[in-house]
This record gives sequence, C-alpha cells and structure tokens, in this order.
Amino acid sequence: MQKADEDYIKNAFEKTIAVRKFSKEAQELADIYFFETVVHIHRTGEGELIQDLNLLIGNLTLQFAAYLKLHAKNEEEVTYPTAILIGEYLKLKLKY
Repeated sequence: MQKADEDYIKNAFEKTIAVRKFSKEAQELADIYFFETVVHIHRTGEGELIQDLNLLIGNLTLQFAAYLKLHAKNEEEVTYPTAILIGEYLKLKLKY
C-alpha cells in the first residue's frame, strides 16, 4: 500500500465516523462506503502486484533464454569440437 492510499483510507475512515452518528441508515451507508473504499484500494494494489510479477517473470524468462542461447553456443563452439578432438586423439593413441 502506498502513502497516498493510507491517507485516502484515513480520510474515508474519518468521514465514516463523522456520518455514522446521524442515523441507523447513515451508519449502514457509511460502513458500506468505508468497506468498499478499502476493498477497492486493496484490489488496485493486487493488480499492481500482478503486473510487477508479470514483469519479473518476463524478465527472468528473457534472462533464462539468453542463458540457454549462450549455453548452446558454448556447446556448439567449444564442447562439441573439443569432444571431436579428444576422440581423434584417443584413436591415434589407441590405434583404432
């Protein structure tokens, strides 16, 4: 929750308390107003969290894809040729 949200909730709470004393109907309406305000801010925060998580997951996916690409390049340019050379060397030494 952000500071602006805290201030908004405090303001809504103060309004709710001020209005509740007028009547039973005012009390019910004020309570509903406050509850809906808090739920709205909470859900807005959830949406921001989900967006942040999506960005994080997206970034991690891109990082992992870059790692896999680098790994494949290493396999192709280093590991595979090295295995071929070792195999050829062993053939010469063991006279296969």
